[in-house]
Amino acid sequence: MKYTFFFLFTSFACFSQSSKINGLVLDGDQKPVSNVLTSLLSSDKTIISYQYTDNDGKFSFKKTPGSFYVKISSLFFEDVEKALDASSQEEIVFNLTPKKENLKEVVLVSKRINRDTTNLNIQNYNITKTESIEQTLKKIPGMSIDNEGRIKYWNKEIEKILIDGDDLADDQYTFISKNLRSMVLKDIQVLKNFEENTVLKKTQKSDKIALNLKVKDDFKNIWFGNIEAGYGDSFDSNQEIDERLNLALIKKRIKFLNAQEFSTLGDKSIPISFSNNDNKTYDLPLYSVKNIDVPLTPEITNFNDGFSNTFLINKKIKNVALRSSNFIGVDTQKQESFTRSDFVFQDESQTEINNNKKRNLLFEGDLELKYDGSDDHYAVNTLNYKVGSSSSTSAALFNDSNTTDAIESKRTSIYNNLLYTTRLKNGLILNNLVDIGYARSKEDITINSENLSSFFISDAAIYQDIQRDFRFIDIQTEASYFFTKKLKGTFKTIYKNNTEDFDISLPPSTSTTGNNVRFKRSSLIFDSRLHYKISKRTELKGGISQNNFKLNKIKKPLLNYNAALLLNFYGELELSYAKKQEFLPNRNFLENYYLTNNNTLTRGGPLFEPLNYEHFKFRLNNKNKKNTYNNELSFTYTKSKNSLLENYSLEDNINFNNLFLVSRLGKNYTFKEQLILLIKTVGLKFETIQSFSTIPLNRTISSETDIYNSTYTAEFTSYFSSPFNFNIQAEYLRNTQKTENISSAFDSKNLIADFTWNVNKEVTFDLNGGFYEFDNNYYNIVNTNLNYTPDKSNFSYRITVNNLLGENQFLYQQRNSFFTSITSIPLVPFYTFASVKYIF
Repeated sequence: MKYTFFFLFTSFACFSQSSKINGLVLDGDQKPVSNVLTSLLSSDKTIISYQYTDNDGKFSFKKTPGSFYVKISSLFFEDVEKALDASSQEEIVFNLTPKKENLKEVVLVSKRINRDTTNLNIQNYNITKTESIEQTLKKIPGMSIDNEGRIKYWNKEIEKILIDGDDLADDQYTFISKNLRSMVLKDIQVLKNFEENTVLKKTQKSDKIALNLKVKDDFKNIWFGNIEAGYGDSFDSNQEIDERLNLALIKKRIKFLNAQEFSTLGDKSIPISFSNNDNKTYDLPLYSVKNIDVPLTPEITNFNDGFSNTFLINKKIKNVALRSSNFIGVDTQKQESFTRSDFVFQDESQTEINNNKKRNLLFEGDLELKYDGSDDHYAVNTLNYKVGSSSSTSAALFNDSNTTDAIESKRTSIYNNLLYTTRLKNGLILNNLVDIGYARSKEDITINSENLSSFFISDAAIYQDIQRDFRFIDIQTEASYFFTKKLKGTFKTIYKNNTEDFDISLPPSTSTTGNNVRFKRSSLIFDSRLHYKISKRTELKGGISQNNFKLNKIKKPLLNYNAALLLNFYGELELSYAKKQEFLPNRNFLENYYLTNNNTLTRGGPLFEPLNYEHFKFRLNNKNKKNTYNNELSFTYTKSKNSLLENYSLEDNINFNNLFLVSRLGKNYTFKEQLILLIKTVGLKFETIQSFSTIPLNRTISSETDIYNSTYTAEFTSYFSSPFNFNIQAEYLRNTQKTENISSAFDSKNLIADFTWNVNKEVTFDLNGGFYEFDNNYYNIVNTNLNYTPDKSNFSYRITVNNLLGENQFLYQQRNSFFTSITSIPLVPFYTFASVKYIF
């Protein structure tokens, strides 16, 4: 059998050699010439194929029948062409002659260094052919990426990712960082003081940061990407598959990226939106299946099967850029859990065994037209749309009572944002914004519950229908003017109007269930701000805002004001104070009960007073010019004159959650420090967050709840030029709570590590996992990866072993002022996974 294999291998090698034409390109000193264009031409001189020479000056083409030509072209050498035929067997050597040109004149141009642009020089790091931009950024000092893919550079989150200066994904930049390969890039640039608005860019300093990806010339004007497929199996016969396809085209006038994925490894396809649009509260469902997220890798929890396809495009037409992002995702989730809850003020406990199945479908995107061809005019119009649906079923056992529910929900929204900025001749800048939109959501719930049937005195299933319609329009005009070189004034007028209809039916209806109500909101806001630059190191900011607010029949003038002192002594020092008033979202005003899950009834209260609180902040950020040290510490104090309370109680295995607005003082103190050090080739990051809160317990008793949360995190990362590197993170969390004479506390300790060993240029071994401790319950999660990437092949291979130690469950703890709960969820046992990737 050995001889047979050897014969087949050598025959294949000989056949491969005979079916190809191999060449070598040398310069006048007989040294290999890399990155020159090599073309394979037919007998009539049309191009059949082309490629660039590698670092050793070599190239290889598949032979074609009959005669053909090989042509070498370069900017610095004379073109060379040779005629060949299919009988050619030996390696063809091309000797190049340098071009000689007479220059008419030589012009020397001095360019000022752009201090706002930092090149990361990614080629200095050990980048493999298959790794994503996200994986590369983790190797660079000062870069950090959280579990949701948000990227921070020295503690500052980036605004977006550009490709050769063009925007494809807006704030959903993880589509790019997770799917585009680093090997197609010349470099990654950090753009400080980033501002897209060409009018504002000339007049004000921005604190935004963006990343710009510089694409190699070899990958411009051609299609490139990769496709990957994998299969895995475990001891309990669970089969896992994974398939990914990335396709990209980068040209001067058009840029395109498409990413498609199907996986049963636990990753959720539908992303978490980065946007912070105030109007997006309409998208939150009222009823939801209980869902538990744990701090483990998705391959271990593996509750989800997901499919997604993302389409990003940017097309330039003179001074107008057309950008569009479109996404479709499907998630199918299965989760089992066992929960025990103890109620603090009642001698009651409740056990739950849940088995949930949920399917989410989301189709969303945007279409943006942007004009930025002038320093005096800037306009952008963005149309956003979202169509989604979900269906879920769950089976639960509450103590000894069985409950099942089935949910069907649909939601649709569309809104348009128009921004126009202009600079007048006298230096006055006008910034105008119009935001208009409509959203509809519908939820149909069917529940079979012994507990609910007893509560409603009904033998039939319980049905709840929810329909919401939301319409809004926001109009804003802002004028900014420099009275002097140091004093800038901004005056803003904002009009907001929205209508939200709630139609919630819960038969059999009682006097305390069912909500059919319309909320009409409007705000007319006059906002004035001043920014005075006292000196190069001292700035003073302040503002006052008058909000004429109306909610249904309630009219309320709201007054907000703020002031901040900015000093640049031994770092950036900020002292600020703000007084704020704001009304809660409409759902908090639903006076009758409605179901929020299969054993919880929730209701709000009558139209409240606004939340009223004061906020004081101290922040100091100190860093050096070499980007090897950054220390940021902050202290915030918030005092609220009223508080929104969630008052839970348990009756006959049903949770009743009543929302109250209590006019009593609440306090919160938060101290936070982040220290980042780069000592030669080792990065150190220390972070601590200390939070102490005092909140009223309810509206009738003058008791309070004291909550203290503390988090300590230490992270060590190596950036060695050697084959071995690591990332180790140690975390300690503690929560203590005291309500009247009842005290409780719990803590957790986590040690998470990732070790990478580049055995050679082709083989990489990765060991990662964590050791977790929750109240004397210990869990050890270890995963391994072996990657093989042949140097002269478009294929790469990976073998993964997950949950190497075979942990079968994980405990999760939750608490508030009224109950504590411990939930146990199963884990995917030991399994192996193999995949192959083809790069083109």
